[in-house]
Amino acid sequence: LYRMIKHTGWYMYLIIVQIIQN
Repeated sequence: LYRMIKHTGWYMYLIIVQIIQN
Protein backbone atom coordinates (compact mmCIF):
# COMPACT_ATOMS: atom_id res chain seq x y z
CA LEU A 1 0.00 0.00 0.00
CA TYR A 2 2.84 2.37 0.83
CA ARG A 3 4.37 1.87 -2.62
CA MET A 4 1.02 2.65 -4.27
CA ILE A 5 0.78 5.94 -2.36
CA LYS A 6 4.41 6.77 -3.13
CA HIS A 7 4.01 6.17 -6.87
CA THR A 8 0.70 8.05 -6.94
CA GLY A 9 2.35 11.05 -5.26
CA TRP A 10 5.18 10.94 -7.82
CA TYR A 11 2.75 10.93 -10.76
CA MET A 12 0.76 13.77 -9.18
CA TYR A 13 4.01 15.76 -8.89
CA LEU A 14 4.81 15.17 -12.57
CA ILE A 15 1.29 16.21 -13.62
CA ILE A 16 1.48 19.41 -11.53
CA VAL A 17 4.88 20.29 -13.05
CA GLN A 18 3.52 19.77 -16.58
CA ILE A 19 0.51 22.01 -15.82
CA ILE A 20 2.76 24.75 -14.45
CA GLN A 21 5.12 24.57 -17.45
CA ASN A 22 2.18 24.65 -19.87
